[in-house]
Amino acid sequence: MSNHVRFEARGLNFSCSSTAGERIVQAAKSTPKWWFGPTRETIAMETKQLIDVRVARQFSVPPKRLFDAWTDSKTAGKWLFAAGQSSCVEIDARAGGWFYVAGRRNGEKVEYVGEYLELVRPHRLVFAVLAEKYSLNFERVTVEFVARGMGCELSLTHETKLEFTQQARRDWSHVLERLAAMLSPAASSTRPTEWSSPRGSVRAGAQDGKTTRAS
Repeated sequence: MSNHVRFEARGLNFSCSSTAGERIVQAAKSTPKWWFGPTRETIAMETKQLIDVRVARQFSVPPKRLFDAWTDSKTAGKWLFAAGQSSCVEIDARAGGWFYVAGRRNGEKVEYVGEYLELVRPHRLVFAVLAEKYSLNFERVTVEFVARGMGCELSLTHETKLEFTQQARRDWSHVLERLAAMLSPAASSTRPTEWSSPRGSVRAGAQDGKTTRAS
């Protein structure tokens, strides 16, 4: 039995197939080669009139475990974006690597694609994400992990347009609630802290303490 999904947006064309439990994501033939060559430019993002939407939450697990929950495809498929209803989750967790998530959300098909811009395990994760169903622009997301005793604090900043701030805040709050419930049922009782501010400068990144950046 096989499953095949396709994603096309802003010049990107991804093909994801699943056969006998094996999933493969690759660029379709019509995808411009310069997106994937060694001299490929980093994706362009809308940078005008952006607002920083921030959500913070305490977790009862150490930063390494929390960081790895974002970069392991099997784990991320349980809570990130499509929330356990993913038909395809592929993650290439390195600076310049891509991720692709396809599944269902609120009964409708949804697909997410993005590029990792910076990874500093287990302290910082920066990526650009596009969900064509909700936006036609790649938007930058920065996730930071700070040790707090036996656990850690996660702080997420999503740079988006003013009209999308409420949706972004609501969606990420729900995402972090699912992450907390998956990692530790007791942690799900602590709700995220949310706030917004005018956009400031955010620098665009996996081995412990080692910084890698997309060129």
